Amino acid sequence: MIDRHGLAVLDQSYTTYTSNFKEQVPEIVLAVTQLRRELKVSVTFILDTPSLPHLSRSTYYYTLKKKNQDWDNQEIMVEIKAIYEEHKHRYGYRRITCELRRRVLLVNHKKVQHLMNKMKLFDIVSKRWHKYSNYRGTQEIIPTLFLVVLILSKQWTC
Repeated sequence: MIDRHGLAVLDQSYTTYTSNFKEQVPEIVLAVTQLRRELKVSVTFILDTPSLPHLSRSTYYYTLKKKNQDWDNQEIMVEIKAIYEEHKHRYGYRRITCELRRRVLLVNHKKVQHLMNKMKLFDIVSKRWHKYSNYRGTQEIIPTLFLVVLILSKQWTC
């Protein structure tokens, strides 16, 4: 029995096989695509052959689309990396998004953030706020200055 994700399951218990099927899916998709080009037949014809591991048609197209998405983002990823290196790792996703727009690449900030996380690019965060400290150490009162203050205060009180 096959579930909706294209994974083989056992009878009624719905327990998936322990094999690395999810890791094999891209390889199967690549093989099916090559067979399609060589034999010039439909996807269902190839997927229904018993010699290949079973893969649902929806999983085939889902994996194919996912692979193409990564390919489409290559240009954006190169630009993000260039901006990141150009500004010495100080730009985060917001500033990089603005810079991409200046370079006439309209990209959503969420996509930039996702791609930066994927490439493991993080900006250097500097501490902007410092706790106010008025400490100047222990200071001694100069005796002559203390006397001048006492004399002046007596003159004002009289």
